[in-house]
Amino acid sequence: MKLVIEENGKRTEIDYGMLSVAEIKSRIRAYEKKYGSYSRYIKTYSCGDSTPDETTDVMDWECLIEEKTRRHADK
Repeated sequence: MKLVIEENGKRTEIDYGMLSVAEIKSRIRAYEKKYGSYSRYIKTYSCGDSTPDETTDVMDWECLIEEKTRRHADK
C-alpha cells in the first residue's frame, strides 16, 4: 500500500510495504502520543475542521494501522 502526499509543490510517496515492523510501531506510537488512541481521536475528527497536517496525519496513521493488521494476518 502506498500513500502519495502533495504539499507546496512537493510530492512524497510512502510505501508502507517497505517499512520495517519496528518503524510502523514507532510511527503509530508517535501518533498516539500526539493525539491519544486512534479509536478515541477518530470519533472527534472532522475533515472540515481539521488542518491539512491533521488530515495527512490521520491518513498516514490509518495506513500504518492497516499495514500492521495486514502483516499480522499474513502470519
